[in-house]
Amino acid sequence: MTVRIDKETRGRFGNKIFHYNTMMQLSNILGKPPSTCDWFGMSHFNNICKFIPPTPGSSYEITCKELNDLSINQIKEIGDQYDNVSIHDYALHGPFYKICQEDPRKFLSLKPEYKANFNFDYPIAGIHIRGGDIRGGDGNNGREVHNSEFYIRAIESVLKIKPESKFFIATDDPDISYEPFREVKKYLRERNILINLNTSHNSKSYIGDFAALCEADTLIGGSSTFVMAAAIMGKHKQVIHSKKFFDQFLTHEGAWYSSWGNQRFYKDSILSKSKYYNIKVL
Repeated sequence: MTVRIDKETRGRFGNKIFHYNTMMQLSNILGKPPSTCDWFGMSHFNNICKFIPPTPGSSYEITCKELNDLSINQIKEIGDQYDNVSIHDYALHGPFYKICQEDPRKFLSLKPEYKANFNFDYPIAGIHIRGGDIRGGDGNNGREVHNSEFYIRAIESVLKIKPESKFFIATDDPDISYEPFREVKKYLRERNILINLNTSHNSKSYIGDFAALCEADTLIGGSSTFVMAAAIMGKHKQVIHSKKFFDQFLTHEGAWYSSWGNQRFYKDSILSKSKYYNIKVL
């Protein structure tokens, strides 16, 4: 009798973390032990739950849409009716606000050898600039790209509250021709508030950037679950997101994002509050 991941999501690192969070939150809600197959990146974390072979009995695969639409009591009824409940491979960040009843930091922490140990006498803000796949047709033709104006506005907002702050950039696309990366880096350098943490800037060797984002005092992020996952781990911190981007999910205008319902996260971020995701939109 388990709540389980039997099929790893095709999504990248941040999506895999949210997939695991969905399973662990549902395990808590239903009172059934968790079980996970191997997933890419799990070796970076402490105490990932073990795989438990499926037991004989009834099984049910629950989808992102069901987790979004059903009440907690209806979800519990599924748990009562079936011995094993498996998490669909696209039940990722969509139901976060609905099902997140435990702090993800209880079961998601980086192993000591990967953790970023900051030792600065000033606040550190991490800026995540996603590029790569979202710049072309495979990434909704750039709909998720945030231009430098958003990032600079967010930087200025941080400096108003913590004027001594310094900033680092984490990105999978350190391409000087990429407008957000080029202009944000230039802005920070001109003001002497850019620090280089010697993190990876490489989508195939990403853990340095991720670990740094986990321990920043503030995050400035785009639409990527990479930075969103870092926000629910490590230090408790505020995350600044684009109001223009998030607001589209209050209407059907944002339906392009996911056929499974993961855009619900952005809608709930505007309409709800979570103890585990401290958001500010600009």
